[in-house]
Amino acid sequence: MKDKIIGLYNKYPKYFKIGGIVLGVLLLGFLSWKLVFVKYKEFHDNESKFTKAAKRYYEYHKQALPKKGESRELTLQDLYDMDLVEDLFVPSSRKLCDVDNSWVRVYIDEKDEYKYYTYLKCGRYQSRVDHEGPEITLKGDTDITVALGSEYTELGVKSAVDKKDGKIDVKNVVISSNINMHQIGEYKVTYTAKDSHYNKTVVTRNVTVAKGLTDTVRSTANGDGYYKGHSNNYVLFSGMLWNIVHVNEDGSVKLILNQPLANLRANYNTYKDSNIDKWLNNVFYKAIASNKYIVKKDYCIGKINSMNDINGYCDDLISTKVGLLDVYEYRNTFNGDDSSINSRSFMLSHKIGDNYADATFDTTTPDGTLPSILAPIRPVITVNDKLSILAGDGTYAKPYKLNDYSYANKKDKINTRIVGEYVEYSGLVFRIIGIDKNNNVRLILNGEWEVAPNNTALYISTDNLDKWEFNLDDEKNPAYIINNDYLDYLNTKDVVTTEYDIPINDADKMYDEYKTEKVKAKLVLPKTYDLFSNVGTAEYLYTYLDRSTNDQMLFMANTANGKVFELGKTDFNSYSIKFVTTIKGDMLIESGKGTLGNPYKLK
Repeated sequence: MKDKIIGLYNKYPKYFKIGGIVLGVLLLGFLSWKLVFVKYKEFHDNESKFTKAAKRYYEYHKQALPKKGESRELTLQDLYDMDLVEDLFVPSSRKLCDVDNSWVRVYIDEKDEYKYYTYLKCGRYQSRVDHEGPEITLKGDTDITVALGSEYTELGVKSAVDKKDGKIDVKNVVISSNINMHQIGEYKVTYTAKDSHYNKTVVTRNVTVAKGLTDTVRSTANGDGYYKGHSNNYVLFSGMLWNIVHVNEDGSVKLILNQPLANLRANYNTYKDSNIDKWLNNVFYKAIASNKYIVKKDYCIGKINSMNDINGYCDDLISTKVGLLDVYEYRNTFNGDDSSINSRSFMLSHKIGDNYADATFDTTTPDGTLPSILAPIRPVITVNDKLSILAGDGTYAKPYKLNDYSYANKKDKINTRIVGEYVEYSGLVFRIIGIDKNNNVRLILNGEWEVAPNNTALYISTDNLDKWEFNLDDEKNPAYIINNDYLDYLNTKDVVTTEYDIPINDADKMYDEYKTEKVKAKLVLPKTYDLFSNVGTAEYLYTYLDRSTNDQMLFMANTANGKVFELGKTDFNSYSIKFVTTIKGDMLIESGKGTLGNPYKLK
């Protein structure tokens, strides 16, 4: 037999080749049918079982059938729960089909007959039916804020378009809400549209009912628009705490930062384009996440004759986004000897002879600051009348929370947060001062570095150094001490070694003209003009990263009044530590609101 077949092959090789090809095609077809079509048949069998199970339900529950113009759905999970269908699996597997997103819908068609419409999803297999609702586009923003007691005006729907049915009349979009314009809170407006197969889409607009900041300030300030005495005048704006100064006729509100945040040389002849003016509007303004609400206003910068004679205090003006408080405004915050914005000393906008006006704690009379002193800076801004109060009563414990930003959500990355917010890390409280080019987060310690268990302050000394510099190689140097000896007090797992600038702080130059040196470290001391570098307590003295043009001098903060002095390195034996560090930006937020009382805690 074998010889016969070989003989036939030798005689008719062409036919054997054709036969082989045909046989190969048939085998391939069989395998394709086995691998593909059988799976599709299994899926369609599942569809049929799903539909029949739903029909059985309605045979026994006719009262559940929808009326004309309505529809009813049973999900696969519903039918499982009623034991009306066996488990349906993804073809050739033991994985269950999607129980929540698979449904049988019944409705009455144009012939007044019940129509069953099935969508089954099993892995990559799904029913070839229209299962997507229309696309709804709203008019206006999806998140809006409206004033308490005002009338809510529905913005409406711009369009509704279905892939199968085309345009849908926006009048057929059902709008529902439960907004109470007399109750502060967050509400939702829902917009629902259906196509001819009753596929439904629901979109939501978030509506916040809030008190207007302008109206609130007007109702509680004095007749001249100023807050006087210790009124409830604390505002949380852009993650920072501010005090209300006064409300303007146009509804804008002037705010001053609750504390000085940095120290700058007051070395100008005219305020415009000075060291302070440039830093406020280039560094600080850009750090404010909510600066779109800040409006440019005129600020008084004129010279005054003396501390007690302020004639001509507003002869000169500067139009700017960020400025300083003037003497007249400072005096108008007092009710007797009590000021609504009292703090440690801070610089005002005027010059008196060769000195600068300085608001002194707990007195109506400004003091004079010498040009050689680095003055504490409390920025002043004016916000527009579009801001609303979402929460709080204006006290220090419960400041007015405005609608300019939202707190973080759980599992947000820390590098998505804003400058000024508070972060708890390694048992210490920091403030965010920036995001670096690698999306890591730069932090500054909120107060002096204290360690457990007794909250003992750590100190450094400079009196045994030949010259003052931040030197990581000298074991006696503060740089070495905090990056080696003291590092065990800090969890450094997520601390990033990064490059920092050391400025040479020169009285004859602007801050952005200082020469700088580079250092790579885990921890550094703050610069005098770093954000929030001035915040501390009256019990401690700080030294700064800045180098003097004289290497026997350093910059020291007197935290009793907030002023920074350029002094000899042996004038004091030791200094408390306030440091700057950088942590990984992808760390996740576990809880908190980013405030001093409730800082973000990291996972």
